[in-house]
Amino acid sequence: MNNSKLILGIILLILSIYIIMTDDYQWLPFTLLLLGMIVFINGLIELRQNKKSRAGYTYIAIFLIVLYVAIDGILLRFSS
Repeated sequence: MNNSKLILGIILLILSIYIIMTDDYQWLPFTLLLLGMIVFINGLIELRQNKKSRAGYTYIAIFLIVLYVAIDGILLRFSS
């Protein structure tokens, strides 16, 4: 789990630096999707460590909201 979180974080960092350097904001939904995946992994880790904690469920709920917003942004990008 931690390896996948690290890999996603590195990809997110590279993509964010690219967006800042080139002012190419069409990639923002993908960065949001990567960030949501990191939050989802954090939620799974939290649920594995402490089953009575609400933080894991909160992370997964936040992931679902971010996933909806990211997919909506991606679909808007390809529809125009």
